[in-house]
Parts: sequence; C-alpha cells; structure tokens
Amino acid sequence: MWHTDLANLRPRHDQLLTEVDRRRRAGLRRQDDRDRLTLGIALARLGAANELAVAVAEVELDRTCPRCGGAHGKPVLTTRRAHLSIAHSAGTVAVAVCRPVPVGLDVEARTAADPALAALVRPERPPTDPQHALQLWCRMESAVKATGDGLLVPIQQVRVSEADQPPRLLGYPGRRLEVSMHDLTLRPGYAAALSVLTAEPVTVLTRDATALLGL
Repeated sequence: MWHTDLANLRPRHDQLLTEVDRRRRAGLRRQDDRDRLTLGIALARLGAANELAVAVAEVELDRTCPRCGGAHGKPVLTTRRAHLSIAHSAGTVAVAVCRPVPVGLDVEARTAADPALAALVRPERPPTDPQHALQLWCRMESAVKATGDGLLVPIQQVRVSEADQPPRLLGYPGRRLEVSMHDLTLRPGYAAALSVLTAEPVTVLTRDATALLGL
C-alpha cells in the first residue's frame, strides 16, 4: 500500500481522472474534498499499474454501485486481476492494492477522535479512551470497505477485538468472514487499519508514494 500527503497533489495528476471522476469531483463543495478525490484516484491508478506491471493507461476503475447503478460504489479494477481500496482523512491519502482477494483500508486523523464515537463502536461498553475508539472504528470500517457493503451494514454490528489486543474480526452481520486484519502506522497523527478477505497470512508493505507520484 502507498500513502502520501495531500500537499503532493500536482496539476498533472488531474490527467489520471476520467469524465466520470470529474463529474463526481464537481459535485463536491469543498476544495480539499475535491483534492482528496483527485489524489486518491491518481494514487490508485499509479499503484495498480505498479502492482500489475502495466501502463497506467491500462488501469481502469469502475465505481458503479451494484445495487443502484450510481458511480459511488467501491472502486473495482475492470481487469479483476487485483483489488484496491482508497482512504483519505485530513491531509493524508492512502491506497491499498491486493492480489487476488478483496481489501479494505481506513485512515482517520486522530484529531477526529470524537468522544461520541465510543458509544457507536461499543454501545454496550464504550472505551474510555477516544483514541482506542478511533482505532476500533478504523478496524470496523476497513472490514466494511473490504466487503464493499458500505452503509448497508450497521457498523455497530461489526465486532472486532479490543484496541489493546491484536486486531481481529470477531463477527460480521449476516455472514461468516475469514479476515486478515492489521493496524497500520502510516504517519504521525493518524490511525489506520487494513482488512484482507482471506484466512491466509498476509504481509503488508507500507510505502511512501512520493516516487510513485513522480515527485
């Protein structure tokens, strides 16, 4: 997986967006949200091209929602030779690419550690430490993003191990999943987690994307 600072966005990265991407971006009101979308897509295409050893022009992403047909679904590589997940928060953008099973990545700025989050992630026994609650949230979100279920799954019903324990998925609504879950340290001031839908051991490589972005 690759991560980078939002400040590394350059005008040339705009060329990696499709017309569908540009329409999605135009619908965002805030400039920083538009920049995060642009850099996330650019990083996804560059990272997938690197992983698959193909030209960037050969990497096509499809975000068609399988339920309503809108362009807001989980990004899928049309070649199906790899899976990816895009995450961003505040000034960080990250992308995970995995072959051959689905992957989910979540990144959250630690300044987003709202005390109210504790009751959301653990209604029956809220964590007293907001940072622990944020780490649990990242784990839960990474699992939901790996499955592609998104808002269709009540996040409170995704059960994960305690924040001071090795990350594990303990329960998922409606089905039994084999998940390799990992807490990540990408940059100071951020919490992050990765879920890969497999029972096999997974090696996670985290890399700064400066060179990948051509900087």
